[in-house]
Amino acid sequence: MDAKKPINPMKLYLGGMMGGLVIALIVILVVNSQKTPPPTTPPSAAPPSASAYAAWVALPEDAPVRAKLPAQAVVETEVLPIGENRTATQRRYIASDTNEQVYFVTTLEYPAPMNLEQPEPVLRAGLDGMVRAVPSNTLKETRFGSFQGMPALDFTIDDPAGALTHRGKLFARDRTFYQVFVTHNADKFDATAYEYFLSSFAAQP
Repeated sequence: MDAKKPINPMKLYLGGMMGGLVIALIVILVVNSQKTPPPTTPPSAAPPSASAYAAWVALPEDAPVRAKLPAQAVVETEVLPIGENRTATQRRYIASDTNEQVYFVTTLEYPAPMNLEQPEPVLRAGLDGMVRAVPSNTLKETRFGSFQGMPALDFTIDDPAGALTHRGKLFARDRTFYQVFVTHNADKFDATAYEYFLSSFAAQP
């Protein structure tokens, strides 16, 4: 079989599997890591300056992407079978801040380029996996567009049972499917930190 044969996006069931695996991991991580909440501080009238993120930690040098997280990332790598004697490699980078907002960067690299002539169905397959991963998940909003020149899907997923919200982007390029998102308590979202997190991301050439 030609190893360079493009992968049909309608058969990328693994995109949904990836989303499901990551969201399931999120719920376990967040629920099992609940701590006594830190003392609350009065909200600031102005957003924090860039110096507020000086302590954020870059991903390891061997990561296939660049990004900064609020703490040293937990790194996980998994090789997943995708049929026809092929495998895909998933890498996950996870860290949380003092407000229990959890940050995720995941990549899923296929053995051959994806057919992205119609990228939206590919991205929605991954999003569908994320929504279906937890029975109480509901898709609050989604928007197709672009991120750093790549086709992207913005999303917000609510989990009323866990009082959690998952918010971020799915995007794809060549052989790689990306997830960059945060999970936070439904009533506590640090939008400025989220925007800094997104701005720190860069896919490797």
